[in-house]
Amino acid sequence: MKISEQDLRAISASGLFKGRALRLLWIMPFWPTRTNPTALTPAREVAHLLARAGHSVALLGMSEETPEPSLPDHGNLYEDPLVRPGSGPGRQARGAIEIARRARRLHAEQPFDLVYVRFAHPIGVTAAIVAALLRLPLIYQEEAPDLAAVTERRIERFSMWTMKHRARLLCASGPSCAADVADMLDRPVYPIPLAVDTDKFHLPSRTLLEKEQVRLIAVGRLHPQKGTSTLIKAMSKLPSRFELDLVGDGEGRKDAEELVEQYQIADRVRFHGFQPPSAIAGFLERAHIFVLPSRVESFCVAAAEALASGLPTVVTRCGGPEYFVGEEDGRVIKPNDPTALAHAITHTVNRYREFNQHAIRERAHARFGPAATLQLYEKMFASVLLGVEPETETGPFGPFWFPPVHNTESKP
Repeated sequence: MKISEQDLRAISASGLFKGRALRLLWIMPFWPTRTNPTALTPAREVAHLLARAGHSVALLGMSEETPEPSLPDHGNLYEDPLVRPGSGPGRQARGAIEIARRARRLHAEQPFDLVYVRFAHPIGVTAAIVAALLRLPLIYQEEAPDLAAVTERRIERFSMWTMKHRARLLCASGPSCAADVADMLDRPVYPIPLAVDTDKFHLPSRTLLEKEQVRLIAVGRLHPQKGTSTLIKAMSKLPSRFELDLVGDGEGRKDAEELVEQYQIADRVRFHGFQPPSAIAGFLERAHIFVLPSRVESFCVAAAEALASGLPTVVTRCGGPEYFVGEEDGRVIKPNDPTALAHAITHTVNRYREFNQHAIRERAHARFGPAATLQLYEKMFASVLLGVEPETETGPFGPFWFPPVHNTESKP
């Protein structure tokens, strides 16, 4: 059964469903901290967006250390992170009990409509317990770009099994991630993009003269998964007019710095470390081309933000950005190939005047902007509360981002 137009129109522009705002309980696996200030930023952006639209959102979960300041308060956005209690093998269970206790108290004050969780591990089982305790439907959305790597242990596989049997709806942050989840759980999985606050990004008067320095930018963790070494090797193959700003930090920074020294390009590569989300827009405005050299991604918010800034973009075919970066936006190439990456960057510079940066930004805004994101998530919640499958064809709110992905082994 599909959602009818009448039911969909019950969700008004102000975020009302059946005459009232939704009350959503989000179970969070971790929180932004001083050492990881961008943790789950896209999830919190969605919560912020829903709160601004009139829904009530309560964020509960655990944090490894004292969280950073909370999101702006709109009166209907509640955050209650729990710093992981104690140590040892029992701390996860103690944390789950405390989260369930807090959820039950909030539910008694004003009942929730559904429970929503991102990542099966380490918080999925807790979310399933809370949903069962409160007798509410559960929505599970996976974001892990390499699912096989995070389901090696028995506890992780048990978390996935729990999502298969307890979640009403399975989602993932991109088609590739959805395919992995569908293969593992043998259930349809709906790809839905992460939130990108496109209004934070602006289109500067950006030009590139023939002999002008070319400013490349890469945003993300410095980690082998992100392909930083591939980008540095590509930089060594490019002429001296090319400069690179690396925005991000991580366990791979030391290796990246050593590689820069090895190729003698330290004068052209700048490490900026972690930057708050509010500062990313400024870096993108000063750049000419955004580069994503990742080996694996589920979506890639950084690439979507670059498009929202109108930046021509070079990305790898890594499971996420190749689904929304088209020929009019830049280039898509295979990962782990410094020569191909250098050629793609050079090609993008050579045809720089052909890119309509205003159109790049407008496409990103239409795909990922606040209005589009709000409609997608409201449609997802409506499908669960109505007990029907999400509509994937064009309707009053447009389509779900992609049709559901099924187990590849069960396809005809």
